[in-house]
Amino acid sequence: MRKLDTFIVIALLIATVILLGLYSADQLGGNATHVENYLYESGGFTFSGQLVQGQFDGVGSLDFEDNSNFQGNFTYGRFDGDGQYVHTDESAGTYWRFDGRFHEGSAIAGTFYLENGKTLSFEQGAESPRITDTSWEFVGNLPNNDQSANGTFTFSDGTVYEGNFLNGLANGEGVLTNSDGYTIYSGSFVAGLFHGQGTYFSPDGWVFQGGFENGQFHGEGQFREGTIVIQGVWENGFQIIPNE
Repeated sequence: MRKLDTFIVIALLIATVILLGLYSADQLGGNATHVENYLYESGGFTFSGQLVQGQFDGVGSLDFEDNSNFQGNFTYGRFDGDGQYVHTDESAGTYWRFDGRFHEGSAIAGTFYLENGKTLSFEQGAESPRITDTSWEFVGNLPNNDQSANGTFTFSDGTVYEGNFLNGLANGEGVLTNSDGYTIYSGSFVAGLFHGQGTYFSPDGWVFQGGFENGQFHGEGQFREGTIVIQGVWENGFQIIPNE
């Protein structure tokens, strides 16, 4: 299974914006309604923009220590409304930009511009967000703080994986089908590979049901092809103990 690098990008963005609600709370006191280049040393950023009761509110700009930047609208200290977030990590040599809309600190719609030249559209509806580029599409729940997610990933050749993800890879229970809608595998995945209990349906017509490890038959299982049924124990893809 292909690693969904975009998941990590989005998760990092969401993790960043969630924290922002804490940064301005009770830090910018007094009756000021606008500040320029206010350095918040503990948070490691500089803010310029509008304030309401000491919180970022309205149009503003944040410059982070790593040279990342956000420009756009805030409400109660959170990204809220239209904005642009530019992530720059000079030490790692990485760059990406997100232009779009935010709500209560989370990105809800817009476009990611990645350093490899790709652009990814993103739109979150009431139930299922959608991420697309020219060669694949994901519809489902975005990663939580532990990087877990669930949804449907469609590959460029029409193959579809539907199930659980962890760190951008198929992980947990899921189903893999080909472009014609026929099931290839149904069962447990770990780190993008068949792992655990599952059923594999060969395009040649035979079926294996049983244990898998790192994408290979492993453990007790049953091989079926037409009227032929073979039971036994497999190890690293090979049968080592046949049925009696």
